[in-house]
Amino acid sequence: MLGHLLRIVLHSRGFGRLFVLLIFFFFLLSSQFVGAANFGKAFADGGDRKEINASLKGRDGKLLVRISPPVLTSENIQDASIMFRLYDANTNETIKFTSLFLSVLKDGKQLLAPDLFHSREGILRLKIQPSPGEPVIYANKEPHLDAWEADQAGVINLRAPILLEGGLYQIHVEVFGIDSPLNIFEQDSIPKFDVYLSVGDIHSQAVQYNHKDYNMTVISYYDEVTDLSLDQGKKELAWRMPFNYNITRIKNEPDIFIHEEVRIPRNFTELADGMRFAGSVDGMELGASSLAVDPYSSGSELIVHFLINKAQIIQLVEQSPQINNKQGTMKFSLSPDADIVETSTRLFTDTGSVIVSLDWNPDQLAAGKDIELGLKFYDQFTGNPVADDVKYDLMILDQNGSQVTMRENIIAKGGNDTETLVFPENAEYHLEIYVKEIQDPAAGSGAPDSSRAGRAIGVVVVPELGTSLAMILAAASIAGVIALMRSFVQSSSTMNRNKW
Repeated sequence: MLGHLLRIVLHSRGFGRLFVLLIFFFFLLSSQFVGAANFGKAFADGGDRKEINASLKGRDGKLLVRISPPVLTSENIQDASIMFRLYDANTNETIKFTSLFLSVLKDGKQLLAPDLFHSREGILRLKIQPSPGEPVIYANKEPHLDAWEADQAGVINLRAPILLEGGLYQIHVEVFGIDSPLNIFEQDSIPKFDVYLSVGDIHSQAVQYNHKDYNMTVISYYDEVTDLSLDQGKKELAWRMPFNYNITRIKNEPDIFIHEEVRIPRNFTELADGMRFAGSVDGMELGASSLAVDPYSSGSELIVHFLINKAQIIQLVEQSPQINNKQGTMKFSLSPDADIVETSTRLFTDTGSVIVSLDWNPDQLAAGKDIELGLKFYDQFTGNPVADDVKYDLMILDQNGSQVTMRENIIAKGGNDTETLVFPENAEYHLEIYVKEIQDPAAGSGAPDSSRAGRAIGVVVVPELGTSLAMILAAASIAGVIALMRSFVQSSSTMNRNKW
């Protein structure tokens, strides 16, 4: 940074040069007393956007960083970009004349060397032409800072080896100055952040079952997919993804979230005809809230989502100490499951930002009667209730994909809402809740937070047996199994398996 200030001095003239020269010597002197630089915090593992709290010379600010597209394809590669917006947390106004030191890394390799970028309008968008080789920046220099200056739309075009592939990208951000080109932060108070954002990796591969090939697709929204395979005997699909299991690292990251999307072709009937699946991560089985089946978004594929949060990963490490400090891979598996499906009571959004808790009343669901659905929204990463208003859509489809209920722009005041529903007949229904934005009522006319938008998928079973009846039937089933087992030779005991 001192080197860049020296370049600014050399390019400045008159009073501007004197002013910047004074700043340069102040930085030089202060660096002797500050010692180690303030490296700030690391934010994320994964996701295509992050919103960060930033203290800006006594002002409460926020920095939004978003990488696009969320999934790379040949059709959208021309839309590759990284966007930065620094704004006042109280008024939601974009802060003008924002100057940012930026660098981009992937897998420890520097893709964009640290450089200074400036936007008069405050919003900065690096429009990227993904290309191997040294980066080339197509922009003019701001005269006072010797920084690359965005155009009136906040855009700087560059060619760089960024977004050539999916995976996890590290973006280092330093807020160099705000409000004016000459309003520069003191060295020991520069806000610094390391933001980790992921771009979906699409892995398509033919797998063989009964001498026929089926084209399977796994999309990882965290890092690259490897070793996709199918065990024909178990009908079990398996794959791996790079992941560092160091428990200290995991606990220090504020918002790790893993999202894997499996697309099964409809003509692979042995898998695609099922609506119930068992999924696991490194041997630990996933519960219903972490495994979402979507039969309606695609006519040619059945889609299954793996949704795994930080708490679950910590639980996995604590229950399997041998994988602590493992820096290799995370292994996933998916296979058909014969378990009876139950009505969803907790859902994760696919972006990993929000948990939706569902409370059904009465407990025993019945067709043709009013059913009250209580919804409570929680922050995925802290586990705390969302205290602000949540705008969301609610959709229910029947087994044929026909719409039963569609309610748009519902407001959950203070993160709580109750909706009255009627299910026309006894059946299994598909439930979707789309969180659109979160608004602090005290913020007045300020723009709402849409960075936590996401879709949650669940199931409703009508009639739902209810807790008491379900327990009676479960007890009867267990008694029947015990009686049946006694008629055979004693078999080896089975291991208890934990579920998330």
